[in-house]
Amino acid sequence: MHMDPILKIVLEALGGVAAFAGLILVYAAAWVVDRRGLAAKHKVDPRMVEHLLPEEVEKYKRDGAVLNVKLVGVGIAVPALLLIVFVIK
Repeated sequence: MHMDPILKIVLEALGGVAAFAGLILVYAAAWVVDRRGLAAKHKVDPRMVEHLLPEEVEKYKRDGAVLNVKLVGVGIAVPALLLIVFVIK
């Protein structure tokens, strides 16, 4: 498939910026969770709470929130990287 060179450059740049943003989000997930207070908003199954100490519940909430932010970052980075690969080919 032949693509206009300007369009190719624009798509590569957009893919690069999106991939960079997604990877930065993965790297800085713990900071984002702490800064935005996302751990307090994370839901925990009540059946799980009865088996954990209060400190463990807070750690579980924070870890779950960090995982969610990392998944969002990967969800942004992977399609952007795929865009770059398909544009280059």
